[in-house]
This record gives sequence, structure tokens and C-alpha cells, in this order.
Amino acid sequence: MARLQRILDKADELGMVAIVGYFYFGQDQRLKDEAAVRRAVLNATNWILDRRYRNVLVEVNNECNIAYDHDILKPPRVTELIQLVQNQSRDGRRLLVSTSFGGTTSGGQRDHPDTPITSAVAKQSGDIRRCFAALEVDEASLGEISMRFEIGVGGAVKSVAVLPAAVGASPLGTCLAKVGRNTRFAPQAKSIAFRIPLTVQLRHQARDGR
Repeated sequence: MARLQRILDKADELGMVAIVGYFYFGQDQRLKDEAAVRRAVLNATNWILDRRYRNVLVEVNNECNIAYDHDILKPPRVTELIQLVQNQSRDGRRLLVSTSFGGTTSGGQRDHPDTPITSAVAKQSGDIRRCFAALEVDEASLGEISMRFEIGVGGAVKSVAVLPAAVGASPLGTCLAKVGRNTRFAPQAKSIAFRIPLTVQLRHQARDGR
């Protein structure tokens, strides 16, 4: 973990967002059972939160539809691990988290899309931070904010809503919605809708213990 800490510290120094992947296919069989997988997710998530990193996106596993041994890392159940990460917090702060698929997988409405979203979100994280910073908003006082997207076959955003509605109707919501409309996702087999929990960490806020 010391090597990871050096990488994340340097990325933060350079103003970069890092995508931290927890699992890769061909390696998960090293863990005994699902309980071990869950413990690994909790340990890694708490390690990131305890160090107050504000420049990290989590990808639970890379290409979850390819060659994993544990069922909880496969498409029907990987959202359990995504939710496990989302349920951990420090001072009201949670991590942005998703998974990815190999190839294009279609789907209907869901809380997590069946396509890689971490890269798209990472590209917009600077603009998202600027929305909070420009409006001098303390995101910890707002609770969880999320963005609900509908995207078309070509990956273009058809609609975006900032939730809860009270935030969506505010200047902050207007700013975030504009960032959302400018986000470009991977092409889809069909239109899909999904929600992304949004926890933005502002660089001027102090990191405890760092």
C-alpha cells in the first residue's frame, strides 16, 4: 500500500484524478470466498477514506463480465460491492465508484450502467469541483448529491437531472447539470438511464492526518 500511497500523493500534487481498481480477472481466485472479497473491498475503501484522498475514483473490478471466479464479482451481483463502497463514508464524504464491462452490454434503467463510466466522470471532475468552489458550497452540509443520466446509442447525454430536486433547482444544480450535459459516454447498444452518486471533494478543505 505504500507504493499506492506514493502514486496517489503524486497524482494529487499534479492535480490528477486516479482510478483505483480493486480486482482484475485472473487474480480473484487467490481469495478464498465471498467474505474475503467483501473484506478486501472494505479494507481498500476504508484505507482511501482514512487518508482523506479527494482525487480517487474506484473501479471495483475491470471488465466484470470476463472470467471471474467469485459470483459477487460478476454482472448479476457486482452492484453489491459498488453499494458496499458507497455505504462507507467519512464526515459525509463518499467515494465515486463503478465497474466496467468488456465490450458493449445493453440494459434498461438501473442505478449503475453496464458500460465503463469512470473515465467519463474523471474527465469532468475538475469542472465539478469548480461548480462547488465558485459557488462556495460546503458539499458535506448537503448530504448525498446524485446525477441521473439518460444517454443515447451514440453515448451523447439525452438528459441529466441533479438530485435531490432542491439542489437541482439551485445555482449549484444548474452548474452541475451543465457539466453533465457536456459529459461523453461510450456508445451503447440502446438508450440507458442510470444514477451516479456524486461526492465532490474540494482541494482547499484540509485532510486530517495528511
